[in-house]
Amino acid sequence: SKIGQSDEFIGTKGKVLSEILPDAQGRVKLQAPVLGSSEWNAQSETDATIAIGTNIEIVSIHGHFLIVKPISN
Repeated sequence: SKIGQSDEFIGTKGKVLSEILPDAQGRVKLQAPVLGSSEWNAQSETDATIAIGTNIEIVSIHGHFLIVKPISN
């Protein structure tokens, strides 16, 4: 189930602060605050590791963490 207000944040971009591992959440810093916070715990949309410094965007919001995917720019 989706939170209605979260849809507007899909696609928000950010950068990985601490590595996102397949079995552990990492941390990301967003270009614009989402629900009042610029830094979030995040996990990968796939089982891929996402390295520190990688540009990401939000795929969905799950309560207190984000699902993100790497982007190429």
